[in-house]
Amino acid sequence: MEVEVDFAPKAVFLAGERLTCTIHFRVPPRSRSPSPSPTEFLAWSSVQLQCEVVMESNASVGEVVKIQQNGRTSLRPSDWSEGRQIVSSKPKVLFCELSLQAGQAQSFAYSDRIPSEAPPTYRGRNIKFAYHLLIGTQRPNAPVQLVKVPVRVLASPYPVVAPEEPPPPRPSVGLSSALAALQSPDPGQNPFLIAPDATPSEDSEANQVRKSMMSQSHHHFHRKLTYYNISNSQGRIAELCLVKRDFKLGEEIVGVFNFAVGHVACLQYSARLLCQEEILGAPDRVDFTRTSDIPHGRYHEFCLGFSECGLSLEVPLNATPTFNSNVCNISWRIHFEFVLSMDESVTRAPDRELVEWNGPQKVNVQTLAWDLPIVIHPSEALHFIFDPPEYT
Repeated sequence: MEVEVDFAPKAVFLAGERLTCTIHFRVPPRSRSPSPSPTEFLAWSSVQLQCEVVMESNASVGEVVKIQQNGRTSLRPSDWSEGRQIVSSKPKVLFCELSLQAGQAQSFAYSDRIPSEAPPTYRGRNIKFAYHLLIGTQRPNAPVQLVKVPVRVLASPYPVVAPEEPPPPRPSVGLSSALAALQSPDPGQNPFLIAPDATPSEDSEANQVRKSMMSQSHHHFHRKLTYYNISNSQGRIAELCLVKRDFKLGEEIVGVFNFAVGHVACLQYSARLLCQEEILGAPDRVDFTRTSDIPHGRYHEFCLGFSECGLSLEVPLNATPTFNSNVCNISWRIHFEFVLSMDESVTRAPDRELVEWNGPQKVNVQTLAWDLPIVIHPSEALHFIFDPPEYT
């Protein structure tokens, strides 16, 4: 028996959005099937979404129990868990008593909503948040088998309002009450008429989640020039101009340095895009680091003698946006380092009559470090995967 999960049209979802997929149960032809029986029987199958948080072995968030389910007839997802469950949907039964001949297949649709407050998928140095679609099934008189399919979830750093669930169906009424409702001029009193918005489609729900996410952070993406004065105790160094401080996954961080307004000579500068991972409630151990910096890009430039220089850093698509939880906080910043000098041989302007100017062989320098916090937002989920994979 082969179990195949088809995510279409995407395999990346937003927190608060509805996860949809199609699960195929297929019996291979007799030439490929290892079973001598021409018919395969399955007693039942269920599916649910689970997110677990796992720390490194020296700082486990809880005891992980792994028990073989020999002889069990019920599914316990914790037996296959590597860490502590923080998100777990209610299991949904796909079928009971399924029999397929060699070469036959049966498909089942699955749909469930991801909680809007759920954390995103993240794999860091000391901790990871992993989402899996758990598909459990069992043959008669056989142990339970489980298939764990990875799913990527993105979350916005700002609250996202999930679409409201459809209202419950109207209760059944008697014949006399139904006739009276049919004669009523109010359409809402007619139990045989379904409101057009009573059962919203999955596309409309996904659009509501995206619109809510964009409306919460629309003003953050507005292009507004922001200037930062960079200086130390000796004077002004430069002025940095950025278009904005909120960026999406896959975007490019672009800025311009103006060294003409500075009084301290800058020989070179570098910028690194850092993701800071902060573990909350971690044990006090010498071999465990509560805060870790993960680099994602670097830009370096020599700027001596230049009045303006640029800055370009790309936010990777496979990174995790900014988010906060009761277990871990993920923040982003740009770390700048400037190599400065106050030597007269560097600060003195070269003689214009000279055809060629050579820099000094030895310069006394000092380094200035500066961190600029930024916010990373999730991008549109359809931008990530153009050809959704099929997991077997």
